[in-house]
Amino acid sequence: MALDPRPELVSDSETWAKLLTLAYALDESDMDGAYGALLGIRCLGAQIARNGAGWAIQRGEIPEDEYQAIRTKYLLPVRDRITGLLGRLQ
Repeated sequence: MALDPRPELVSDSETWAKLLTLAYALDESDMDGAYGALLGIRCLGAQIARNGAGWAIQRGEIPEDEYQAIRTKYLLPVRDRITGLLGRLQ
């Protein structure tokens, strides 16, 4: 299982570890894929939370303008992969 790079953010650390493990299995260490995007945004303090029946990535500690720039550059290009990974979380 992949480790959460921000274990001090305890409220969602276990979920991040699961998500990063799934992403690594999909992309291995491709830093341009879903794994790299998710690892990077978590390192900056992003959070993950329940959103209805599923999960959503939230900006957490990242300032809004910075989060939007990161989201556009790194998350949106792999949005389909991330959406599929979030759907696999239990």
